[in-house]
Amino acid sequence: MPKQTLIFALLLTIFSCTKSSKYSGDYACKVESSYWELYEDSSDTTFHTILEVKKEKKAIIVLNNKIHVDSLHEGEWFNYSGYPSIFEVKVSGDSMYVYSYYGGQGGGSGNLYSCEK
Repeated sequence: MPKQTLIFALLLTIFSCTKSSKYSGDYACKVESSYWELYEDSSDTTFHTILEVKKEKKAIIVLNNKIHVDSLHEGEWFNYSGYPSIFEVKVSGDSMYVYSYYGGQGGGSGNLYSCEK
């Protein structure tokens, strides 16, 4: 029985590391960026960039935000919000979508990353 428990623990560890490795790496992204102020003009910009997703044990780091891999579910948004910011990530196959927003009543900025490995 202890041998089976050891094998199970080993497989669980390997699976967890594999999951974080699956999401880590460089992604080619199209970024839709918006900025606005209460009494000023707004601006919308689209540009392309490389998003580096780093692995750290059982977590990934996306735009300086650490996310445990067990929080990510295929095709569903992971959401972290705390006024005045919102941060969301969705993984789907080899694609990753990231939405970040920072602002309040006087204005704000938001970026939507649509990325592929």
